[in-house]
Amino acid sequence: MLRPEIAELTSKTNLTEADLQAVLKERDLYFSQGDELGYAHCLTVLAFVVIWVRSDNNQPPFDRAYSLAMEALPIMKRHQDSAGTIDALLGAVPLSAPAEATRMLDEALEIAKEMGDDFQIARVLGRQAAMLGRSDRKQSFKLNSQVLEIYEKIGSVSGQARTLFSMAIQCEGDEAKFDYSVRSANLFRSIGRLDQSARAISLALMYGTEHVQSSTLLELAEQGLRDAQTVGKTLLEGCFYKHVAQIHGGLGNFEEAEKYQGWAQQIDESDGLSPKERKQQELLFTQEMIEMCKKQGNAEAEKMFKEKLRELKKTKIQKKLRSGRAKP
Repeated sequence: MLRPEIAELTSKTNLTEADLQAVLKERDLYFSQGDELGYAHCLTVLAFVVIWVRSDNNQPPFDRAYSLAMEALPIMKRHQDSAGTIDALLGAVPLSAPAEATRMLDEALEIAKEMGDDFQIARVLGRQAAMLGRSDRKQSFKLNSQVLEIYEKIGSVSGQARTLFSMAIQCEGDEAKFDYSVRSANLFRSIGRLDQSARAISLALMYGTEHVQSSTLLELAEQGLRDAQTVGKTLLEGCFYKHVAQIHGGLGNFEEAEKYQGWAQQIDESDGLSPKERKQQELLFTQEMIEMCKKQGNAEAEKMFKEKLRELKKTKIQKKLRSGRAKP
């Protein structure tokens, strides 16, 4: 079996070059020892890591992930490793043709049911829900509701938090979107995943502007800011400074609004880009994320990034402030 620190990389959000090198070293060790199954398990972890860090060869990251998963799949089957086979199938799904992806997910679900493993069943159903999101959002939401029930039954808080985040994007109506986002944020925070809780709060703020009291939004934005600061997510921190500034402005607290907008601008200007260059960079990044989500079949994430793209296109470029302010 893989060492825990390697196996757990598939649930890590801030993957680094050091993580990639650790998996490559582990893979080479299993290969040199002739441990075919251990080698295959490393391939499935590597398939995840290369997407978020970089490819370890000249293939683009998603193509490389597909190749690694497909290399691992027959090894897992030969050794009758059910959980490993599911890992390989799910790793290959994002770049598979729709019909092949559907077949792979059906196969993975059949294996999970044969195992009687509720966690694996929920995991596969969640991926099916993500694929359905593009063509049938209502059915996708219904399927994710089943996934949520399973995660609640087995006590998987991280599974509940991830599913609620997906449901916030899929469901209809800003009030429901806001509620699912806040629930997701609270669960992520309860297990120490402050980067994810900050992202969920950011989503809640997007959907709560029309029907939630400003005092509640301000409390949420300040919590999101604390979460982002704690985990060192500078870009998210800048976004929350802007949220807090906008809410204070709406409440007529113009001095506070200016203060927080100044801190946001300090972060914006720390990259050395002009406002126009920075906006072009954000637009390009968001468009790339939309294309990535399309390749993955992740309709809910694609929708979220499309909404962000529309907001970016409407946002006017801010002029530089005359004087900077220190961060709080």
